[in-house]
Amino acid sequence: PITPKQIADAAIEAARAGAAIAHCHVRDPETGKGVRDVALYREVVERIRESDVDVIINLTAGMGGDFVPDENDPAIAAEGSDMAGEELLTLGYGSGDAAEVIPFIVSDGWREATRAIGFAKAMEFTIDLTEDQYADLHDGRRPRGLDYLPRREFVIDRVGQSEQRQFTDLGIEYYRYVS
Repeated sequence: PITPKQIADAAIEAARAGAAIAHCHVRDPETGKGVRDVALYREVVERIRESDVDVIINLTAGMGGDFVPDENDPAIAAEGSDMAGEELLTLGYGSGDAAEVIPFIVSDGWREATRAIGFAKAMEFTIDLTEDQYADLHDGRRPRGLDYLPRREFVIDRVGQSEQRQFTDLGIEYYRYVS
């Protein structure tokens, strides 16, 4: 599903089939690319609510784990969107085999802190991967069609394989710096 109507219809269909939660991303209706457009989220939610299905609506703003609270984000800049004091849940996941849900409360001064740390700038160079490229990276192969070479950053060098009584590093990622 790409349009808000298609996304809402899919969520409604899932709820009628017995789903308790509908996890919804929104997409640019013209390109199909994931976006964080508040109006698109609002339309999806309104369509689902108007259907009178009993489902928890779980909206996500993360496309590839690159959401950073920044005052330039339309969802954050929207009227009445000061997040200070709000309780949020973040979700972190690795290569499909583990996930963590981390609750936190947004503190006063969060806008200034994100600006000072430079989160938004750090995320300017995220790369959208195809499923095949992701699988290649996950399996330690050079991905086809990915014209990116790491420079001045940390990369995963290897993933631990040991699971012995004296020493266990199974699943631990070891990094190296590429200059």
